[in-house]
Amino acid sequence: MRARLALHQGVLFLATTGATGRLRLFDLDGRRLEGGFEFASLDPASPLRAGGFAVDEDRRIWLADEGSAAVRCFNVFGVETHRFGPPTPEGASRVAKLAYPDSSGVIGRPAAIAVQGSADDLQLLVGSSGPRRHGLQLFGPGGELLRSLRPRGDSHGSFAGVSAVALSGELAFAVEAYASRVQVFRRLEHLFSFDPQLVDGETLQVLAPVGDGRLLAAISGPASRVVMLDSGGVSLGSVAGADAREGELDEPTGVVVDWTGEDRTSRVCIVDAGGERVQVFSLDGRCFGSFEEAQA
Repeated sequence: MRARLALHQGVLFLATTGATGRLRLFDLDGRRLEGGFEFASLDPASPLRAGGFAVDEDRRIWLADEGSAAVRCFNVFGVETHRFGPPTPEGASRVAKLAYPDSSGVIGRPAAIAVQGSADDLQLLVGSSGPRRHGLQLFGPGGELLRSLRPRGDSHGSFAGVSAVALSGELAFAVEAYASRVQVFRRLEHLFSFDPQLVDGETLQVLAPVGDGRLLAAISGPASRVVMLDSGGVSLGSVAGADAREGELDEPTGVVVDWTGEDRTSRVCIVDAGGERVQVFSLDGRCFGSFEEAQA
């Protein structure tokens, strides 16, 4: 089971994926809200293999469906309204997915997605798994290519398997699974890269911009934790998990921040334990508890 989080206007979206997918809604106090739905792979013969998801300003849910080789959009009632990527309505075959050319506008196997804007101004940042020159691309709401970002500023370079992305104003972030590296872009041009300082057995799952230039990084492994990074990628210490003041984590896979302008009043929501638990912390490391019956 894999779990991810998104936050929009005080509503926490929790998506868990396994054989099928499920989306549930909560407020920041852990109360279950009306809405949510289940979703499945485009290929009835294949289990769902989803990467990240994101929620736009119109409350549409955008899913990077890696197994179906598609970016899919649902409204809050679970109706799929947009899709781009697969060559057939039923989704791509395994052979076709492996044969996708590494060319601009082709998403291959989308593993991560971030959104900014709404309606016709919407921008979708899509990261694709595997080594690809065109592994990080910006699309419009209809799937039209706006820009293919250059890895480390090199038009002949290659991304080493993008596994997570984030957007914050003029900045874009891409986590490369195979290189244990984060690339940072400003106005779609490469700015710098940094090493998240992982050890053997650790994986950088997701990044969450705080709102003041800092980042939160969810790291799974023997010493699972969520750490604060400065604007240059340097660790400022743990917010939760190993070496933090309070709270333990079990393989965190999603984190979001409700930034208020102050660390002590901002809330950090972290999903771990295969999606069975959502814990809430302040940015200064205080644990406020966990959601009850998050899987109910």
